[in-house]
Amino acid sequence: MDSTSASFTAAYGAKAQAGKWTHLVGVYDADAGQLLLYVNGRLSATKAYTGTAWNAAGPV
Repeated sequence: MDSTSASFTAAYGAKAQAGKWTHLVGVYDADAGQLLLYVNGRLSATKAYTGTAWNAAGPV
């Protein structure tokens, strides 16, 4: 079942600068058990994650 209230903070890097565009990408590597955060194309933070991965079952 999809849930709209599930969330967590697992990895974060430096604060974004006001008035400047910042490109953020979050990646979950299930094989490695890692969450990765990229800021402007550069790896900014990683965190081990061994919980259950989110699996969307509903319509887009």
